Amino acid sequence: MAVSNNITACITFLVLLCTVPIAATGVWLASAHGCSRLVAQWPVAILGALLFLVALAGFLGAYRNRRGLLACYLFAMAGLVTLLLALIVFAFAVAHSDGAYPVLGRAYDDYRLEGYSPWLRRYVAGDPERWEGIRACVAGSGTCRKLAMDSSFIVPEQFYMTRLSPIQWVPADSTLARGIKEQSLWV
Repeated sequence: MAVSNNITACITFLVLLCTVPIAATGVWLASAHGCSRLVAQWPVAILGALLFLVALAGFLGAYRNRRGLLACYLFAMAGLVTLLLALIVFAFAVAHSDGAYPVLGRAYDDYRLEGYSPWLRRYVAGDPERWEGIRACVAGSGTCRKLAMDSSFIVPEQFYMTRLSPIQWVPADSTLARGIKEQSLWV
């Protein structure tokens, strides 16, 4: 076996080993029943399986000196790299803005759906079942409960001056607003 084939075989064997965790993660995400199923159901598993097959073809082609398999490996890997680059460009185009709007007198920003890309708005808000799944996921995370139990917020002004993430802001703002209304009823 030539030196270049040895190098190609070693590299494709490393890629082959790296694809196993990718495919396993994809299968785990697809079979999960929690919030992780909202992220990626089968695309990661399919990508891992495709990478595994392409790397296997490259390894066998380099190890057994089969030019046909090496050619398939070359074109398939170029196609997968192009696909991944297109996916990255799409993800950046969809998530380019964060939907944040400054709020006077508060350290955190207000988040509105209008601030996101049209595709993401349609994807999230266009399907009521998907939106309910996202809401259930955020509600089940316990973020609201943790913020409500935080003893560092003695007065509302302390809360308003705290930097919050988008996940913390939505439930916390409504929880705090309820708490202030409840306090004002008793005063």
